[in-house]
Parts: sequence; structure tokens; C-alpha cells
Amino acid sequence: MDYLKEFGFTKDDIKYLYDNLDEEDVHELIIQEDRITNILKYLKSIGINNLKDVIENRTELFYISSSTVKRAFNNSNVKNIVKLINEDVSNFDLINL
Repeated sequence: MDYLKEFGFTKDDIKYLYDNLDEEDVHELIIQEDRITNILKYLKSIGINNLKDVIENRTELFYISSSTVKRAFNNSNVKNIVKLINEDVSNFDLINL
């Protein structure tokens, strides 16, 4: 999961994920590096700045395709939803993610 360092994660952050996420989620983060990298790059590109919170609290996002994530944002007011998600990652619910 060293690829997460590209998104501002430290060695301690990655260890925290190993220790605190469900085994299934850790496994997904390990084997789906390409898909997760694509999703994180997209989220970062639209202004989501709390990627650590996203991974810690919204692991279900990483079980779906990046195109599904993009489509959910494209069907909303991106600027407003990004602001809300940056305040609280539970606001992904507003776009059914």
C-alpha cells in the first residue's frame, strides 16, 4: 500500500489502515491498486482534500469502478458536493456513494 504515499499518506498512516480497517478492506487496498489510484486521483483533481478520512471511513468507495464515482459527481453540483465532503466524508451519501 506504499502507493498511498503519493496521496499524502505517511508510513504511520498506512500502518494505521492495516491495523484498523477490516481485513477485506485492507486486501482490497492491496490488490486493487490501479482502481484505487484512479479513484483517489479523480477525487484529488476535483478538490477533495481529506483523502485519509475517505479511505478510513468510506472504504466502500473502493469496491466500485472509477467511472461510477465520476458519474455520481457529474450528476451533481460538483463544487458544492466537494465542499460538503471536505467538511464531512459522510456527505458522499448525498450523491449515493
